[in-house]
Amino acid sequence: MPFDVVAFLETQTAENLSGVDAVADRYYDVHEDDLKVKEQAPFLAGLLQIGVTTPKYCEIRQPSLKVPPRFYKSCLTTVVDHRAGFTNLLNRPLPLYAKEKMNVYVQNASAEYSVVVVWLSNGKITQASIDAVNPTHKITGYADQTLTVNVWNDVPITWDQDLPRGTYAIVGMRVGTYVAACTAIVARLQLKGKAAGAWHPGVIVNEITADKTLDVNNLTGPDQVWPLMSEISFTEDLMPDLEMLSLTADEDHIVELDLVKT
Repeated sequence: MPFDVVAFLETQTAENLSGVDAVADRYYDVHEDDLKVKEQAPFLAGLLQIGVTTPKYCEIRQPSLKVPPRFYKSCLTTVVDHRAGFTNLLNRPLPLYAKEKMNVYVQNASAEYSVVVVWLSNGKITQASIDAVNPTHKITGYADQTLTVNVWNDVPITWDQDLPRGTYAIVGMRVGTYVAACTAIVARLQLKGKAAGAWHPGVIVNEITADKTLDVNNLTGPDQVWPLMSEISFTEDLMPDLEMLSLTADEDHIVELDLVKT
């Protein structure tokens, strides 16, 4: 059930159906618009498509994928909640070919910015596995850091609670960010210790009303509620940090994690 979040971004995609560059990623083999699918995560579990004015559709392509899945659901960079452009496949993921390159092709009605975020998993997340979770803790963290646009940014988090000694599985995540006219896209976890480098689950980022305040849209989305995954856990002395991807230099960030002490 664990999953990763990866991204593709092009500042000037042509009007014709064309490839989008993969965002440089320390955890995935990336070269220009190629991203190699890992053996541990061979399923397409979700897709977020964002454009500036006229996004039409995107396709996921692989050399062995004879019928590329096409996605028409999208949203604009200016909307408050980018979940309007999210296609949720977490409970019904599509199979991909491990160890093969994956490409994202986008069709726009005009030459413009294109962003596609892809969820890659090792299997389905069932509703029953989510309903079986009973969180034991909720923690909140903050960061004051100006993001560099169009790249993954390391964002160290200051947590406002100390957890009792133990191991904690992360079963929910919400991230908000603030700057005037912000366009943050997605955030993913940076786990430490034995879990470092293995999995990097993430969520769509919400716009917040001011520095470290409540979300403009505080509804819970399907990307924010997770089953208990032993691989996505940490100990109280190795608190996680974030990586964030944004189209604007956002400055103030807040993260909430739902936890189960195991």
